[in-house]
Amino acid sequence: MLRDSQAVTTMVTTNRERTKRFYGDVLGLRLVMDLPDGSGLVYEAGKGSRVMLYMREKPSSSDATSIGFVVDDVRTTVRDLRSRGVTFEEYDMPGIKTVDGIATMGQEQAAWFKDPDGNIIGVFNGPI
Repeated sequence: MLRDSQAVTTMVTTNRERTKRFYGDVLGLRLVMDLPDGSGLVYEAGKGSRVMLYMREKPSSSDATSIGFVVDDVRTTVRDLRSRGVTFEEYDMPGIKTVDGIATMGQEQAAWFKDPDGNIIGVFNGPI
């Protein structure tokens, strides 16, 4: 039933202008909808995927990855995002240990960072 439907990731934001700068200027996503009532923003990423950020007074408290982007080269992506001011998380837990912000698991690599509201965003290579 849903297998042919477009999926949209939805996350919370607390500051509209800061979110516009981060997702547009830093991450380079294209703003496709600025809801007229001020309740949210919708960005387009690759291959028709979309990210909706809706306004709330308090940020989400989730410690799980909110959205992941599949990229060709994690190291290059990390370097580019760092040059734009993004700080990558360091993890040391069973199965995942980052070195300089990047976890290597066999042939696959991953890195995580947070948006200004604390939503965790990942970049990954390899098939998902």
